[in-house]
Amino acid sequence: MPEHPDRLPLTPDASADRRLYVALQATFGVALAAVLLILSMGGSRPAAIVSMVLWFALTRALYRVARRGRWFDEDAGALWPRLLGAGLVLGVVWGYASLVAYAHLDGTALREALRPFDGFLGVLSAYALVFHVFVALLWTTLLAAGHFVLRYRRAEVIALRLAVEAKDAELRALRAQVHPHFLFNALNAVRALIDEDPARARDAVTRLSRLLRHTLRASEQPRVPLADELDATRDYLALEAVRFEERLRVTVRVEGETEGVNVPPLVLLTLAENAVKHGIAPSAAGGEVALVVTNVGGVLRLAVTSPGVLGPDTGGGLGLRNTRARLALDYGPAATLHVGDDGAGAVTSELRLPILTP
Repeated sequence: MPEHPDRLPLTPDASADRRLYVALQATFGVALAAVLLILSMGGSRPAAIVSMVLWFALTRALYRVARRGRWFDEDAGALWPRLLGAGLVLGVVWGYASLVAYAHLDGTALREALRPFDGFLGVLSAYALVFHVFVALLWTTLLAAGHFVLRYRRAEVIALRLAVEAKDAELRALRAQVHPHFLFNALNAVRALIDEDPARARDAVTRLSRLLRHTLRASEQPRVPLADELDATRDYLALEAVRFEERLRVTVRVEGETEGVNVPPLVLLTLAENAVKHGIAPSAAGGEVALVVTNVGGVLRLAVTSPGVLGPDTGGGLGLRNTRARLALDYGPAATLHVGDDGAGAVTSELRLPILTP
């Protein structure tokens, strides 16, 4: 069973953590080796090499302690003091161990090398110790910062998975919204046709079956071919035409190359349902619902026009709000949905999408 997004740990996985450690050791180690070799010019280069070996051994030991102690599972408030304290200890141990190696390899009196601020060698030892502590604190700071970057990216992944789940929930909500009242009205209309026009009743049942199959499959895939969405919308309008009879007239016009274009499922059907609900149903005279699909310069325009005026619910109903939210998740600002009237008794819902092919 796949792990649920809100239960995913923010801690980076082991492979990402190892990559971070190896990258930090490689880049930091090269820079540190160059600095130590430069500082050792005229002195003991073997001591610089020993210092580097000590550095890799001590940082490796600290890293393993941190991993086993699950330090990186903690938040910043608990992690920073612990890592800074560990860095201070690391710097002191590494610094004194390096001084011992220097004294041994250069023949300097060990007691002079380990006695800070006492004579010239003591002053040099103190500065060397400060340098080692600074390097260790810098390393632990970079390690902690790298882990927080990994945690941030992990949080982004969780947020994206939650967004996908939210989109699926919205699809299910939209599908549930389309079904109940429409299904009830369609079945009543088919029942009325059974005696007076059996052939038309059979055609209506076939269309209803295709439409339900399309809507039931909508949540199984993020996008569907435009041709399938057009067929489903035609079936929907044909069934509504059975109910409204001469009050509903339908025209569909497809312009430009649209073969193979994919769209989010139910978007065109939602615009058609909104047009019938707000443009045809309230009007005794009814009118025409016109679907126009155009492909202009890589942008797909889906427009549905119906009679009426733009009211408070016409452009902000549940179906359109769901559609806008889904478009924001799928396309971001590249997709737009605008509802407006022309001032002459017609309302147009216009959807613009970037064209995505399989």
